[in-house]
Amino acid sequence: MRVRTEHRANQKKHFGGQGDSQNQGSPPGWDWGEALQSAERAVEMYRRLAYDNPIEYEPDLARRLNMLGAFYAALEKPHEALTVTRESAEIRERLANENPYMFQAELAMSLSNVGVRSSELGNVSDAVNATLRAVEIFEHLPREQRRAFQPQLAQTRKNLSEFYGQVRETGESANSADELLAAA
Repeated sequence: MRVRTEHRANQKKHFGGQGDSQNQGSPPGWDWGEALQSAERAVEMYRRLAYDNPIEYEPDLARRLNMLGAFYAALEKPHEALTVTRESAEIRERLANENPYMFQAELAMSLSNVGVRSSELGNVSDAVNATLRAVEIFEHLPREQRRAFQPQLAQTRKNLSEFYGQVRETGESANSADELLAAA
């Protein structure tokens, strides 16, 4: 499952280490436990802020949840990663319904991440569905946004092709695989 390995390596590199509790490969003094607690506390603070003032703070909450999902994934906590990444996508879906121009691209990025997180847990059908939706959103962005998000679209399409390969590898029923492939 190349997508999983590649994403984990990128996340660990992004967060400065190997994602283990021994701090191997991390900057001196780095404590993954403390860093995770800090990220979780930040999300909880944004939850309270968004509860009191959703218009102002829901976009920030969605961003922090998405980042926390990447952090959990780097620490090899795939269930937690998927949970908060889905929550981020749900918030961004609401925001995109209210203001498509501002939030469609962020919704597509969250859906792409939901695809990766689903794949990491072996749920390839969910991975394909979320990723297909992300591709569709990226491709229907206004022209100037589409140009700016070309790298994300390319990565999302690459992931989609790998998820299709996983559908065939996992032996999902031929009908299920064919339906997913036909949807592209």
